[in-house]
Amino acid sequence: MDTPAPRGPWRVLVVDDDQDIHPLIEVMFEIEGHFEVVGHAEEGAEALEMAERLRPDAVVLDLSMPAGMDGWEALPRLRTLLPEAKIVVLSNFPELVTLVQVLSAGGDAYLNKASAWELVPVLVQLLGDRCRRPVGSAC
Repeated sequence: MDTPAPRGPWRVLVVDDDQDIHPLIEVMFEIEGHFEVVGHAEEGAEALEMAERLRPDAVVLDLSMPAGMDGWEALPRLRTLLPEAKIVVLSNFPELVTLVQVLSAGGDAYLNKASAWELVPVLVQLLGDRCRRPVGSAC
């Protein structure tokens, strides 16, 4: 049986208008080692354009973006555009109600920004069914 070749890191698009969140997410993914942030968008329409062009494995999406299209409007469109991608919403809304709404709109998980440290383990769990590791490392 042939062993599949390593495919490189998981590709992630980060969508958030808060510029402070981008470096935090980059550092978390860099430490973990199996992710590559391929783009940053600051509102939904930009995220849709980047998602279509970049075809990421995962999207980290904020819901509240006051300029342009917000995350609530972008979420179902991203799901349609990227049916195989994992979409994790990272925002500051009450968790239980928001989780139900996010899942109904096509998201795969919801994290409150106060729990951002859980982002990497959640994505690893969601994406873990596919072998994606840095080139040269074992699956």
